[in-house]
Amino acid sequence: MKQLKTSLLLFAFAASCLFHQRAAAQNDVPNSVLTNGGALISGSNNRIVATVGQPTAGVMSSANNIMRVGFWHVTTRTPNTPPGSNVVSQPVDPTTGSTPATITFANITQTGTTTLETSSTGPAPPVGFKLGTSPTSTNYYEITTTAAFSGAITVCINYTGVSFTGKESNLKLYHLEGGAWVNRKVSQDQVNNIICGSVTSLSPFAIFEPVAIEVVIDIKPGSFPNTINPNSNGVIPVAILSTHLAKGEALDFDATTVDPLSVAFGPSGAKESHNKGHIEDVDGDGDMDMMLHFKTPSTGIACGATSASLTGQTLNGDAIAGSDAIQTVGCGSSKTVAEAEASIPEQYALEQNYPNPFNPETEIRFAIPQASHVVVKIFNIVGAEIRTLVDEQREAGYHRVHWDGKDKTGKLVASGVYLYQLRAGNSSTGSERGFSQVKKMSLLR
Repeated sequence: MKQLKTSLLLFAFAASCLFHQRAAAQNDVPNSVLTNGGALISGSNNRIVATVGQPTAGVMSSANNIMRVGFWHVTTRTPNTPPGSNVVSQPVDPTTGSTPATITFANITQTGTTTLETSSTGPAPPVGFKLGTSPTSTNYYEITTTAAFSGAITVCINYTGVSFTGKESNLKLYHLEGGAWVNRKVSQDQVNNIICGSVTSLSPFAIFEPVAIEVVIDIKPGSFPNTINPNSNGVIPVAILSTHLAKGEALDFDATTVDPLSVAFGPSGAKESHNKGHIEDVDGDGDMDMMLHFKTPSTGIACGATSASLTGQTLNGDAIAGSDAIQTVGCGSSKTVAEAEASIPEQYALEQNYPNPFNPETEIRFAIPQASHVVVKIFNIVGAEIRTLVDEQREAGYHRVHWDGKDKTGKLVASGVYLYQLRAGNSSTGSERGFSQVKKMSLLR
């Protein structure tokens, strides 16, 4: 009898070891998944995920879907995708515990389980697009199912909490097909932050938005350098400039298409102080630009900042972004405006006059990196000299000069487009060497 008991115990131990080995080696079980080194066992209506647990008797608890068999602690999952038409599944994301995706199958022919896993990493966005900013960094949605299906699948994703810089209606729902992103968006509910797409297979999904257009901005037009006192209660003028890819070509960016109410400036995203923009030719190139004003305390610009950025949208919803260099003043040990302007620039520069258009007076600023003979002259549009504003030796630094709209005889000139020229160094004496630059400005009487 002892020998029989011993034999039975050895047999049970061997069978237990064999079960362990076979389960650990299981790789392909229909309608199942291998997880955590264990095997998934399929029942009639339950999917059982096996994980290593404490050795107990083989007991199945239908109440909590837990079964313990020998060395195995087995948890069951009830399939969430039954047969039928227009079957809806809302799988739980194990990463966040939420249900951001709703999947509707046109036709399910065999029961299965639909799962969702979000991730912060995935294939690079398509050219010209980017991901939004998610608090949980879960921007990619991997959706799979073990159910047998046919026909279309509608996938809807709730993007509440994800931040985008552009117009919400420009969001796209992309699906990875054959290694390439394909836009499958068919509808969008902006009230409830839901975007939907139609597909015939399942693989990663992601919501992308167009990359912002890089625009040229000029902080404090006519100022050089762009000094800002963060402790001031004043306003900061900022111009968004229209630009060309090349001289004589059509506009590369039309600043008049900017929606001024969408623009945010500085780290705190200050809004336009007058709730509107002003269209004018800020840089005197003949193209209309967008002039905006922001209250300094609202910008969030801090002492020591060396640049400030702007974001917004065009009237068509295209995102825009731009930045410009600044120099903070009035910050204790930082430079004052006078000190900033007394510093030595690295190169010659002629700034756009400000204001422009102007009446009755405008200011012209320029920079010279070394002591030079400087000549600043005003010409009419056909090149006839109107007046000489500067013709003298100047020290290195930042300089400014005013024109009161009068000619060399002291008479007021008529409204129109005028040219102003800076010549410095040898160019002031007519030599080919040195610095020379011409800009346009407009006088409106």
